[in-house]
Parts: sequence; C-alpha cells; structure tokens
Amino acid sequence: MPLVPAALLVIALAGLAYFTWRDVRQYAAFKRLTDTKDRQARYRRWLVGAFAVFIGGSLAILAMLGCLGCIVHPPKPFLGAMRWAQARLPPQLVLLLLGGLVSILVMVVVAGVVMATSAARRRATPKLRTIGDIAPLMPRNGAETVWTALLSLNAGVGEELFFRLTLPLLFALVTGSAAAAFVAAAVVFGLMHVYQGWAGVAAASFLGLALTAIYLWTGSLALPIALHAGLDLVGLVVRPTLARIAEQR
Repeated sequence: MPLVPAALLVIALAGLAYFTWRDVRQYAAFKRLTDTKDRQARYRRWLVGAFAVFIGGSLAILAMLGCLGCIVHPPKPFLGAMRWAQARLPPQLVLLLLGGLVSILVMVVVAGVVMATSAARRRATPKLRTIGDIAPLMPRNGAETVWTALLSLNAGVGEELFFRLTLPLLFALVTGSAAAAFVAAAVVFGLMHVYQGWAGVAAASFLGLALTAIYLWTGSLALPIALHAGLDLVGLVVRPTLARIAEQR
C-alpha cells in the first residue's frame, strides 16, 4: 500500500468527518438565528471553511501527489475506468443523466416562476418544497443571497474538485480499484450532507453518482462543475429570489 496516499486518505477522511460533525452542530444553531447579520456571518464562515477544505485541501493533496495537472488531464489510475465507461455506458444513458439534471434546472426555474406568479395573484406566501432540510439555508434578503450565490459557486468548484478527483484518486491509489474509489467517494459525498437529513443524503448520493458518470464519460471536470453549481444556484438563489419577489407584491 503506498504510504503517502494512505496517510493523505486517512487525513482527508478524518477531516471530512470533523467537517461534517461541525456542520451538523452549526446548522442546528443556524436554524435558530433570526438576525440577518448573524446569518450572513455564518454564511461567510461556511464559505471560508468550505473553500479551505475543498479547494485548498484538494490543491494541497494534488500537489503532494505531483498531480496538479490532473485537474485538466485525468490521472492515470482513472484512465481504465474512463475507457470502460466510454465503451460500456450507452451514450443514451449519459445523455439521459445530463438531460435529467438540465431538465431539473429548467423545471425548477419554471415552477418557481409559476409559483411566484400564482402566489402574487392570491396575495399568498409561496411555499418552497425541498428535498431534505435545506429551507432554513435559503436567503431571506438580497444581502444573504449574495452569500448563498458564492456558496453555490464554491460548492460547484470545490466539491467537484474534491469528490470527483481528489478523494477518488486517493482511494484508487490505496485500493487499486478506480471503480470502487468513485463509488466510495460518491457515498462519502452523500454522507457529508447528513445535516440535511436522510432525504438530503439520498439526493446528494444520487447526484454524486450521476456527476461521477458524467465525469467518467467526458473525462473532464468542467461539466460536473457547471451542473453542480447550476443546481445549487437554482436552489439557493433563483427559487428563494422568485418567492421573495412574489411575497413583496
């Protein structure tokens, strides 16, 4: 077993465990906050922490592995899995996954517009339905929306860099199996969302597997990053903004 990758994997998993435990506690406290300045301060701390862990941590680990170029060019341990995916996964399946994620983005926006318009006509407060306990995370004003937009962009870049490249690479170097590495990383990605409840874990795990399939088939992080950031922006920026506009009419 390669010593350096094994040590880095243990450190990464321990750091993620602490990060997840801290998120659960902080999110419980966040839900009790009422003052927007306090909420914005928490958003800011989350942004800095997530940037340090997922972007800073990924760059540090990749540098220690001598694999910073893997951000652009897939690492050698992934090539076999990518060839298998490109040969065995029907293009229709990948297009279905891609189309499904894009359709979700479009449908959520359209549904948000319809909901906001209907609520405005009835002078009612629009109700946002979510998968998992993320309603408290949604911004309540324009200033908070700036922070949720930054959090969404940071998640798209940082979490894809970490969970689709860095963590699977460590697992693959230690276990020798890229397929198992990607599955393990997707499961860890899902568990990291335990603060949203088990519905949130299930949704995040499915998303992680779908983005993994797209990464393996395309050989590039660009599309998973764009989709991840887009989904978060729709959920944490577009929908709450439309609801807020409807409520103010």
